[in-house]
Amino acid sequence: MRIVNNEQDIKHIDSKYDMITKNTNGICIYQEEVMQLGNAYGLTLEESYKLMKLLSKKQIEKIKEMKEQFYEKARAIGTKDSIIDEVYAVIENAGKYSFNASHAVSYGIITYLSAWLKYHYPLYYMANLLTDAYISKKDDKKIEAIVNDCRRLGIRFMQVNANESNWEFSVKDNKIQIGLCAIKSFGEIAAKSLIKNRPYNDVSDIIKVYTLKGSKINKKSLTALILSDAFNYLDVSYDSIFYEMAYTKATKTQQANGDFVIESSLKISSSCELSSEIEDKIRESELLRANYLFYAGSDITPVRFDTIKTGSVFTAVLCISSVKAINDRNGNRMAFVKFATRTESFDGIVFSSLYATVKKAVKANTVVKITAKKDKSDSCIVQSLTKAG
Repeated sequence: MRIVNNEQDIKHIDSKYDMITKNTNGICIYQEEVMQLGNAYGLTLEESYKLMKLLSKKQIEKIKEMKEQFYEKARAIGTKDSIIDEVYAVIENAGKYSFNASHAVSYGIITYLSAWLKYHYPLYYMANLLTDAYISKKDDKKIEAIVNDCRRLGIRFMQVNANESNWEFSVKDNKIQIGLCAIKSFGEIAAKSLIKNRPYNDVSDIIKVYTLKGSKINKKSLTALILSDAFNYLDVSYDSIFYEMAYTKATKTQQANGDFVIESSLKISSSCELSSEIEDKIRESELLRANYLFYAGSDITPVRFDTIKTGSVFTAVLCISSVKAINDRNGNRMAFVKFATRTESFDGIVFSSLYATVKKAVKANTVVKITAKKDKSDSCIVQSLTKAG
């Protein structure tokens, strides 16, 4: 960029080098350039390709052999050692990071289009990003990062709704509606049955799709749907739906005697069983892999971190959305923290000297009051921290 901005001159080595790198301002960027340089100074294209691959894989011993071969062939065509030294140094360094030009163009186009879509259509872009994270990746950390980015952009969410949610995340009323794909233990086949048999205007409609011949909604998937708050719009209790589910599957004798078991919990892993008794934010986090509506920062007024000058000290009430504790160079524990408000998130660093005294308060979904110094556009160094309220 310094060359593009006329802050630095293009480096000239010799005419062959300059010709090959003229389109990249005298800097060897692409693998094709590495191969062309090798070939221009005496190696065959096959040998140049081999050298490029060895450099990218850091095969030291074989690289030494190829270096000797490069010098020998470059000298044979009359190249001065000083030029060979400079060209080989460029090849060696470029081989460690360069990739082919077609990939560079592809990545560049994708990056440009992604940035354009995110800027002009943030709701649709982030909704599709979340859908992909659930359907293709199922990566909890990636999902958390996208949700935090949504908060930073001021994007709000609508809860799962049995009558309105699609399998994918969607946009409605200037918000992102959570897709059915986000619910653990609720698959796409069950979602198709749910969508096909809409609407669900009362409990009897729910039981109808549950007992319908050919329906793919079984007890586990319906329990997951209920615990995800997908029927909250009906204003009926969880218990009433679970009762009807058990009643309709019981025999006539069991129904008459009330002798049937009402099951209202969902085991989603060996260590996690959810029920309506579980706190909303924990149930949402476990069932949807992230907190969309129920998190400690949902009622916290934004601090407008982007308007705080770098180097300034500020005090704020924030929610800790995630914590990563590590050992510093001296073996002492410190933490990288993600802070959140209703519409934003940013990073914080709690160094070991402070972390030792406040670590009991440094936990996810905890509201804290901090004094911190903004050190970068998206992070701060925490100077003091206490639990709020």
